[in-house]
Amino acid sequence: MPASVYGLLHSHDKKSQPVRFALAMIFCAFPPILTGWANPITIAGLWFPGFAWAGLLATLIILAALASKIDLPFKILAIIMLTIFGALSYRSPAAIKLTGHMTHEDYSSGGLDGHEYERLQSAANLVAADRAVIHVFPEGYAGLWGRGSEIFWLDMMDQADPHALVVMGAFSPLPHGGYENIAVVLDRGRAQLIKQRMPVPLGMWKPWSAASVPATFFRGSTVDTSKGRIAVLNCYEIVVVWTVLDTMIDHPSVLLGIGNVWWGRGTNIGLIQSEILTAWGRLYNVPTALSLNE
Repeated sequence: MPASVYGLLHSHDKKSQPVRFALAMIFCAFPPILTGWANPITIAGLWFPGFAWAGLLATLIILAALASKIDLPFKILAIIMLTIFGALSYRSPAAIKLTGHMTHEDYSSGGLDGHEYERLQSAANLVAADRAVIHVFPEGYAGLWGRGSEIFWLDMMDQADPHALVVMGAFSPLPHGGYENIAVVLDRGRAQLIKQRMPVPLGMWKPWSAASVPATFFRGSTVDTSKGRIAVLNCYEIVVVWTVLDTMIDHPSVLLGIGNVWWGRGTNIGLIQSEILTAWGRLYNVPTALSLNE
């Protein structure tokens, strides 16, 4: 899909090609179009680590310039030099122990049934054993979220490690049917919910259907906690440039990602999400952690 956008805006007019290429990148950055995957702007994290918004703008200008009639050897040299500059200028963000737990579960059944309780117990054991500052569990890991499950999770996590912050995905039932895809942040006896802004188009977000998972493109994904400002990108949000930029406006101190890619086993979807999240963390100099159910 991204290739189709670049193809439509491509021109043999070398003078207008840089502008066309920049427009294609900008167009692909916004939901709900299915062209958000593999946007080249994410290379900003490799070329300009820690430069944040200035690095993003510089990358947009450079990529547009590389689409011009500059001779190929000079383009290759520019890319090499930028990559070397990025490697030499990178400085690791403030050290904090983050653990993104990878699982291989089939949790299609709803409610706090036997399987969900087993996952709750497993999560408590992992939190107690690892002693990380922040633990992250995948999209949908907690199942259907309500007052009962909130009490269970808060109690179990408090017993496992009262000082740890735990983030996991869940589904919040809606009054008239359907559900919202959410991330739950458990911190010092309190649960904060972060609603997903951009569910997968066609698969989850179907505005013509009553069963659609609702989308809100301009809704914050950052919460204040005892461990700083925590931002969570929920699955498809990781690969859409707009949702990342909308998140970074809030200046989070930690950037977390959760996903559920069991349907893509044998593909590189999980690796793509990991690389993209890492790139954004490098650009804005914030620590990252990713948890996937594979």
